[in-house]
Amino acid sequence: MSSKTIYSMGIMNYCSHDPACCIVRLEGNKLDLISAEEGFLSRKKKSYHFPIRSMKYCLDYFDISIDDIDVLMLDFMDEERPIKTSNNYRLLIGDFIRSRLRIKKDKIKFVKSHHYAHALTAFWPSPFKEAAVLVIDGLGSRQQTTSIFSFTQEGTQELIFEQVGNGIGTLYSLITEKLGFV
Repeated sequence: MSSKTIYSMGIMNYCSHDPACCIVRLEGNKLDLISAEEGFLSRKKKSYHFPIRSMKYCLDYFDISIDDIDVLMLDFMDEERPIKTSNNYRLLIGDFIRSRLRIKKDKIKFVKSHHYAHALTAFWPSPFKEAAVLVIDGLGSRQQTTSIFSFTQEGTQELIFEQVGNGIGTLYSLITEKLGFV
């Protein structure tokens, strides 16, 4: 009996800088994945481009098309929806491309939060059975700036969640921009 192959694509940070794509293939107990940041492929640091190059790179890696994707994971700013996630970001280009992807709505899922995704990428590859993860960011889902998560093998517990749009991540962004690092 052959097991079904499942492809899950994640498109992260497509409302802001450093957008990226990842595809995870699960075939029985075998897991394979590929990821790419748009700035690496476009050769533009802090790229604000919709990650179309990253998507193509990941799809080509598995030699599949967008129609083969079983689940499309998206992050969001203010609203859990594939287009018009926020009135604060460049909507036209991203909304235009997302509306043309022709992904069935029942395949679209949303990450719990942008910060939760950051925290998972810190915890999963770590050797720890439990850990506290601090995420300090310019802005995440629903305008998060700082979050602390407690992770265990059994699940996660959110300890602190700040939704205010002015945090240390925003201050860091302002300082690095004034110093010319952006």
